[in-house]
Amino acid sequence: MKKTIVCVYGKGKNTSEVFARLCGLCEQSGCNEYIYCGIIDLPDWICYRSSGDSGTEDKVKRFVRYYGKRFGGDLFCAVRQRRYYIEGKQPAYCCVDGSLGALKSLWRFAGGRKEEFFPVYGKVNYEVLSEADKIYYSALLGNEAPQKRDIIEKHGLEKMENELTEGTVIVRNKKDGNPAGKAADRIFGRSRSEGKSGECLEILLSHNALDKLLSTGISEEDIEVKESMVTETENYRKKIFLPKKCRFKVIKKFPK
Repeated sequence: MKKTIVCVYGKGKNTSEVFARLCGLCEQSGCNEYIYCGIIDLPDWICYRSSGDSGTEDKVKRFVRYYGKRFGGDLFCAVRQRRYYIEGKQPAYCCVDGSLGALKSLWRFAGGRKEEFFPVYGKVNYEVLSEADKIYYSALLGNEAPQKRDIIEKHGLEKMENELTEGTVIVRNKKDGNPAGKAADRIFGRSRSEGKSGECLEILLSHNALDKLLSTGISEEDIEVKESMVTETENYRKKIFLPKKCRFKVIKKFPK
């Protein structure tokens, strides 16, 4: 039986929001039917590593370890590392191609390229992952967490899967009436122009559409975009907190 990967992407300070959205999607879609994962991009920086990177990776590790049981054990999260990048006169280090690059890497990872992500935390069942033929991709765009947590309607993912045809992607209908084309532009955009902070994109991609993304000589415009009638629920306001035993200890005063 073919599987669907449910992935939430975030960048910078979105670590907690990524897991909050994953929990919401899990509750709406059924824990045992899908493969759940998160992808965290480290924020752009002037060098390859910053002082806060190890803290981000440790936080991801703790989240995955604590919430893995809630997802039936099949939960993992990858932290993408920066690469050297030149835009204009300002060289910088960033995660290659932003949200689009993360999506491509996930599909390669599902196809067996284990070196595509490092580090990866949690349980990865590569045999089950190789059977995936669709990705439901929830991209939190921008460095800051979105103000709203709108989650797909109950069993909405199953409804979208029934609407999906070969070679297409489906963008979920939004309350603000964003045309499907504009939504697709956001996810297929460049790494430094992915939309305003706080925006979120919900999109389901077929096997053939994902293969096209990886093909040379094919642009994103060659992939057919449709809009689903599946809507969003009321704001998902539940916050995700680490239990005390998983939090960092803060030393207020150094011993004399």
